[in-house]
Amino acid sequence: MKKILVHLEADAQASVFDQITAYDAGVDQVMAYGGVRLDEVTG
Repeated sequence: MKKILVHLEADAQASVFDQITAYDAGVDQVMAYGGVRLDEVTG
């Protein structure tokens, strides 16, 4: 099974460092989105 990380970031651009760290931790795919507000995220 593939490990996918959805990276939601409040900053305008999602952090490349965070994405590299995720790959180093064994994630197969990172889907990064910047400019996300807290009220746009649900559980």
